[in-house]
Formats: sequence, structure tokens, C-alpha cells
Amino acid sequence: MHEWGIVKKAFDLVVQEGSKGPVHKLVVKMGKARSVPRETFISLFKQLAKGTEYENLEIEFYEIPLVIECPHCGFKGEIDSVPHLHVIPIDWTCPKCGKKAGIISGTEAEARVE
Repeated sequence: MHEWGIVKKAFDLVVQEGSKGPVHKLVVKMGKARSVPRETFISLFKQLAKGTEYENLEIEFYEIPLVIECPHCGFKGEIDSVPHLHVIPIDWTCPKCGKKAGIISGTEAEARVE
């Protein structure tokens, strides 16, 4: 499960920053193309944090929409239906003309602690 790797990286960040001082919350920005929904992220994080000082850590989760732009027909917009992906694509098929379009946003996986 690729989700574990993403969540583990965020948990490791919390532990690392927690060794320097108090951690009050984890802020996550997750691109829709990463296929890690809010509920999945939080559930896996809680499994990793169980029994630690971070098991009740506040998690602020923002899903970044998948937005593409097509150089062929000019379409620019959000893709609502994203299948569960294990590899992040470098391009996407345009829903308007069917040709390859570039991804503008939606591949992010960022975490920070506050």
C-alpha cells in the first residue's frame, strides 16, 4: 500500500519535530492524484501513533484538486473522477479532446507541523 509510505513519512516528521519541542498539529496538503483520501490518511496515522504522545494529535487535512491543462484544445479544469493510483502520472488524458494534457496541481504530498 503506497498510502503507508506517505503516512509514515508524515509521522516521522512529527516525531522528528517533536524531539525539538511541542507539536500541536499536523497540517497535510494531499493532491487528489496521490489517492490518499482524508479518512485513509487519518486512520493510518492513528494506527502508527497508537500508544505514543501523538495518538490524539490534531490533523488538518486539505485535498488539492487534480487540475489539468490541455495544450491541444485549451481545456483547463478540475478532474473530479480520479481512480486509485499507485504511480503518479506525469500527464493526463484530456476529457474534452482525448489527447495528453499536463497536470497543473493534484500531485502534492506535503506535511508540516505546528
